[in-house]
Amino acid sequence: MTHHFVFVIPPVSPVGALPHYFWVLQKWLYEFKDEETSVIMPSYYQDAFLDQNRWEFSEWSKDFHQYETTSLKKDYYKNIYYYPHIHEIDNNHSIIERFKFSVMENCHDLYVFYRNTINCIRKKFGDSLVLVSWVNNSSLRKAAETENVDLIFNEIGPLRKPYYKQTAYWDTHGVNGQTNVYSLWTCEKMAFIKWLQHHAYYSPELIQSLIANVSFMHSLPQYPLGVALQIETDSNALIFSRGWNNLSLIEYAHTYSDLNNILVRYHPNGKALYCGIADREKKPLAFLSNIKELWTINSSLGIESVFWNIPVKFFGSTPIETFVALDKNEKKNFYIWFFLRYLIPYNFLFSKEYYIWRLKKPHFSEIIDWHIKAYEEKNTNTPAIVIENKNYPTPMRIQSLEAIFSDLENYEKQKNLLQELSCSLNALKSQVSDRDAWILDRDSWIQDRDKWIKERDDLISTLKQQISDRDSWIKERDEIISTIHRTRT
Repeated sequence: MTHHFVFVIPPVSPVGALPHYFWVLQKWLYEFKDEETSVIMPSYYQDAFLDQNRWEFSEWSKDFHQYETTSLKKDYYKNIYYYPHIHEIDNNHSIIERFKFSVMENCHDLYVFYRNTINCIRKKFGDSLVLVSWVNNSSLRKAAETENVDLIFNEIGPLRKPYYKQTAYWDTHGVNGQTNVYSLWTCEKMAFIKWLQHHAYYSPELIQSLIANVSFMHSLPQYPLGVALQIETDSNALIFSRGWNNLSLIEYAHTYSDLNNILVRYHPNGKALYCGIADREKKPLAFLSNIKELWTINSSLGIESVFWNIPVKFFGSTPIETFVALDKNEKKNFYIWFFLRYLIPYNFLFSKEYYIWRLKKPHFSEIIDWHIKAYEEKNTNTPAIVIENKNYPTPMRIQSLEAIFSDLENYEKQKNLLQELSCSLNALKSQVSDRDAWILDRDSWIQDRDKWIKERDDLISTLKQQISDRDSWIKERDEIISTIHRTRT
């Protein structure tokens, strides 16, 4: 059976009419460069291919997401399907509400568009279509069910390089929220536990050594509570937050613990500052090493906490929330199942061979074997990093607006005082300058005086010599006169 893959980019992004998922499209085109596939996307994504200054064309993005940049070939346009104007979505005035509606609601016009597009592609490529979506999409899910088409949801995984062998999500129902984790675990749990009895060497410690590229220590945490924030426009935090946001989470944490006992970890791409003690460590795992417990809406850092057995509380929906409600023994089983069976190695993301194999619904033990083999083969150029909280940089205290305004008021007072002091200093500088000019004149006068004194002394010396010479002449004259007088007499 020949499968034809169709990549579905969300009709709306959380940041408006911008190609927010352009790197995902680049990844798709690269992985399927030797295959004929179809793409459903907003029309404005075409312009992104012309802007070589986009970050998706950077060496960092290509290395991190493992792709080479690709341009749309002329013959590829026949397999691109653009979204029409969807009134149900566009009638929502807020960008965020449009995005939420497109993800969570069954939009009739969008559903009809997907059905028509699926049938159009079927006429060209046959019945064996596979839809691949990056973000949850209720209308797409309904259309796929109606047309009996396979649908896969993907997302970048919670364990990422350089600290881990990179992972991804692969789910037939949804990602982040609305996943099939709970139903899948419930279905496979008994068989998995029985299988695990014959594979007792699988343990959290073994999985950590298999997937992590770091040596992690959690022996001396300095803060009772850590709060991991997310990008304010993150689709996961917007849609599956259960009403929480960064600010409400921090405010709630303040009611639970003293402000000085809470360490806040900002997302590198976060857009706002919140009062409190902010973590300044570059390595996110160093942050985890420095807290006893983590709170988060649904940040991937929460799943990393589970990975390292650090207590964590999720306030929003997350694929791993099933773990929180389990007892200790079952948590260990779920841990192994989630990290070895549910998450997939990143090099299987958009892998045609892997997708076709997974759609055949192999036994979970086969999936685990595939994943372990991939992790064992996946070499990393990153040496093992020891993560611990020694020499931890002093966190930065971010003040409230009231404190900032107070500081600004004090700053203005200090600024005025400095201006007064500056004026006084300038006046003193002027006096010193006048004094120095007077001293310069005085020194010049003294030099002239000393010169005159020397000239006077030289003149006196000359006069003394002349007087001496005169006296000698007089003496000689007197002697001559005396001699003449004696001769006459």
